[in-house]
Amino acid sequence: INKEHAENIMFSIGSSYINKKESAKLKKLAEWLKANEKYTVDIVGYADAATGTPNVNLELSKRRAESVQKKLIAYGVAENRIVMGYKGDTVQPFVGKVEENRVVICALEF
Repeated sequence: INKEHAENIMFSIGSSYINKKESAKLKKLAEWLKANEKYTVDIVGYADAATGTPNVNLELSKRRAESVQKKLIAYGVAENRIVMGYKGDTVQPFVGKVEENRVVICALEF
């Protein structure tokens, strides 16, 4: 786990479902967090600007972040160690790569 940037959890168009591959990444992150209790994790949901309306994408990015939060809690991370946010399509973290903006970015904080 990179201590500055833990993980990107990718999603399909219009979905907040976490598939098996992404779930495995979250399980690894959760195990790392449980072993390194001085860290918290910031999770921020995004949606690509190429599909949906701004309002739909804001709600979608919120549902994505909530899915990641719930999965981390299910894997044993205390809720108070998770800071959650969502940006909709107002910010595109991966310029020029539409599909990569269907993401929740998890970053570690000390």
